[in-house]
Amino acid sequence: MSDSRRSRLHSFLLIGGICGGPFIIGMDMLSIGVALAPMAADLDASLSTLQWFMSGYGIGVATFLISAGKLADLFGTRVTNCLGMFLFAAASVLMALAPNSSVAIGARLLQGVAGAFMISSSIAIGGQHFEGAARTRMFSLIMALAGLGMGVGPLIGGVLIHWFDWRAVFWANLPVTFLFFVNNLLVLPRKERVSRARFDSVGLILLSATVLLLVVPVSQAGEWGWLAPRTFGLLGGFCIFSVILILWERRVKDPLLDFSVLTVRGYVPASLCAFLAYFIGLGWLFLFSLYLHHVRGLNALETGLSFLPYAVAYFSGGLLSSHLGRFLGWRAFLFLGLCLLAVGVGSLSLIDRQTPFWWLEVGFALVGLGYIFANNAAMSLAQGKMPAEKSGAASGISMMIRWLGSALGIAVMTLVLHGTSRAALAEEVAQSDLHLPLPTLLSALTEDGSWHQRLDSLSKTEEAQSLDLLTSAFTHGVDRGLLVLVGCGGLGLILVGFVPRADS
Repeated sequence: MSDSRRSRLHSFLLIGGICGGPFIIGMDMLSIGVALAPMAADLDASLSTLQWFMSGYGIGVATFLISAGKLADLFGTRVTNCLGMFLFAAASVLMALAPNSSVAIGARLLQGVAGAFMISSSIAIGGQHFEGAARTRMFSLIMALAGLGMGVGPLIGGVLIHWFDWRAVFWANLPVTFLFFVNNLLVLPRKERVSRARFDSVGLILLSATVLLLVVPVSQAGEWGWLAPRTFGLLGGFCIFSVILILWERRVKDPLLDFSVLTVRGYVPASLCAFLAYFIGLGWLFLFSLYLHHVRGLNALETGLSFLPYAVAYFSGGLLSSHLGRFLGWRAFLFLGLCLLAVGVGSLSLIDRQTPFWWLEVGFALVGLGYIFANNAAMSLAQGKMPAEKSGAASGISMMIRWLGSALGIAVMTLVLHGTSRAALAEEVAQSDLHLPLPTLLSALTEDGSWHQRLDSLSKTEEAQSLDLLTSAFTHGVDRGLLVLVGCGGLGLILVGFVPRADS
């Protein structure tokens, strides 16, 4: 093989290695949406437990993303990238073998930690090997390949669940992860300049505690109540640990979180826009993964196909983002992305059980385009005026904020869906002439993974009537959750006004 061909092959494998982690993460993010309903039935998971199968991943990424970047500086990107893939494979095995919900949640948290290593190392490697416009194109390609993973994830997941069961979705992660692991082990540079800075382990512990003390009470408040001692105590702990974390990071020599980046003009509003984009995007995904199964009665394969317009729009938008952002200006591009996102979820908030599927698919595509446009624009604007020596710290904090948005988006949607659907169900039962057991219906709606299992003691007529009430109440809860997401999109549009122009 000639030197030029060998060089092109090496470049191809290097780009594949950089994009491998985001591709795996994208594939896993959407395949879990297809698997939620069968997982709930098999593991007897309530709605509040079910959301942890998705939000646990975001918590793992948000908590360890910056730490993974610091460890990459200490030990090299090749080591951390391969470590992330090894951990992801191990967590996938644990997920596939999970005997109960507790083990599954732990496995998802570990997958999130592994995802943090893969994301941070991919961004770092892309920054090391590309400069200028090539670096921008590389980052857009990373996002596009994540979108490609989202495209094939639901399809592969749907096929595997259709022919096997939900556990096959996680077994399928192994061959894909193994291929990228071997590629990166061989292609990524072995010798790198590493930092001699000390790792802020205390900061990691404080950050982990702070994130969990926020997400846990928000996600469980629907069951516990906002004024319950557990909820109130955990939120109080969040406030205390937040103060301790800030004080510690301000005094330590090599902090995990460099809060000085928050003073750079435009960084905070751009990062908050990204937070809202993730909040909306993952909150929407959680709602519709359940809606398509419970209300529309789709199986896993049909659910996977339903998400295809979203994935295609996300992938296409990732390829076009760098060109459109430069053509329109990044602030206008951010505004466009948030508009598409708000219009997409807003159109879906008008649904009922008879809404035609083409309406859903158009809404899904708008959400996909808006999500990737807003995300890429916010990333560029957050880094636009950042001093070069702080760009790494700024990128890490911005990415952490995004993934925290995903975890909170799912948690808040669970809270809204739990409260509004149960209230709607109780009202419908009270107004109807049907003599149906309300406690059984409420339990079926949010406390158990399978409606049919809870209703099997009823007669055929009562079961049909109960399912009609359940789907109506569940649709009402989904609609109210989507309206909350529309409000978040409107808040994002306001925040765009506080983002300075790239040339100002």
